[in-house]
Amino acid sequence: MKQSFKKAEKLKSKKQIEQLFLKGNQAFLYPFKILWLFSKHTSEERSKILVGASRKSLKKATDRNKMKRRIREAYRKNKTALIESLKRSGNHCNIGIIHVGKEISAFKETEKKIIELLDRLIQDNEKSSG
Repeated sequence: MKQSFKKAEKLKSKKQIEQLFLKGNQAFLYPFKILWLFSKHTSEERSKILVGASRKSLKKATDRNKMKRRIREAYRKNKTALIESLKRSGNHCNIGIIHVGKEISAFKETEKKIIELLDRLIQDNEKSSG
């Protein structure tokens, strides 16, 4: 599977984002908060992702942008297991990853935490699909 992050993988629909925050499950693994919502949509992409960084915790826009780039890169490199799990179950997933920590984390630390969060999503997907 290609390790790309296409435009179609970005969660941009206001309606879907609203549903994610209202009905989605959430977990916290410092310094990240993750929200996810499984569905049976017929879109081409198995997962769509929203990445954010809190202005309250990271004051400078350059710091927020750097953190969001690191999150997207960690997701891009490690999403294949999640996509395979979603394909097996026939589900689609909207994901929101928000950085809430006070400091910029190193890429290795960010990647390790993102892998843990994606593993949790895979477990939840397999539990919900039976």
